[in-house]
Amino acid sequence: MVMGYTYNIDTSTKKSFDLLCARLGVTADKVISLFIRQSVQAQEIPIREEELEREIMLEDARKAIEEMRLQSEAAGNSEMSLDEINEEIRQAREACRLRKK
Repeated sequence: MVMGYTYNIDTSTKKSFDLLCARLGVTADKVISLFIRQSVQAQEIPIREEELEREIMLEDARKAIEEMRLQSEAAGNSEMSLDEINEEIRQAREACRLRKK
């Protein structure tokens, strides 16, 4: 039995990968299937640990930014300019400074 697999990747990387696969005479599906099979057989992912950790960190950052964006929209602040955001930060810092006195 064969099952489908869905994943998300940015357009530029997908195009580059498709071109690489075409140049090598294989399909992206075939390469990804081979990668998965070899990972399962070896019981490890053939990617350097620091690269994997970097990708995990970037994904966590993307999720945090998206969560902040949603919170900003819910609070009605999504249309603020950079100057307005910086002014709010300046005011918050000033308030903290005054409380410490």
